[in-house]
Amino acid sequence: MVFENIAGNLKEIFNTPLLNLSAAAVTLLLGIIIGRSIGKFLQVFLTEIKANKIAGKIGFKIDFSSTIAHLVEYVIYLGVIIITLNQLGLAAIVLTVIEIIAITLIILSFILAFKDFAPNALATWYIYRNKLFAIGDTIEYKNTKGKVIEINLIETKIKTKEDEFTYIPNFSLIKDIVKTKTKNEESIVNT
Repeated sequence: MVFENIAGNLKEIFNTPLLNLSAAAVTLLLGIIIGRSIGKFLQVFLTEIKANKIAGKIGFKIDFSSTIAHLVEYVIYLGVIIITLNQLGLAAIVLTVIEIIAITLIILSFILAFKDFAPNALATWYIYRNKLFAIGDTIEYKNTKGKVIEINLIETKIKTKEDEFTYIPNFSLIKDIVKTKTKNEESIVNT
């Protein structure tokens, strides 16, 4: 009974908002110091073992030791922020908001990617269906003239007289005037 009263009083003393805020501030400060220290240590360590040279042989063209050190540093910062928010009782709310934002960004990315893909895919179907041009034909579109090398789902690959390759979105080819020259005839396709 006495211990329960003492425990209840201690819980009230140590469960004040000011104390929680102070503990969160200390945790955040210590986390920043620890994250920065580990990041600098890791960068020095990776530089000493010549990680950039090893990464360069593998094919990385970035400052490997600095990139890895910063990545570890930011992961520590993220963990400290989550711990700090948990101490303040805000972790669930903030993480839910972050999840909603991330899901929204993913959905918007798919929509924006599909926005370019769908018209070009339909244009490819239209090009094949109406036989506007085929591989091997010579076409002229705006200032580009060349031989059609490939027609894929998104774009048409053209090889110019200068042996340069130009990629034109299929939607653009059906939207504007294209001059085509097959082996036997020349025509202007006004789509």
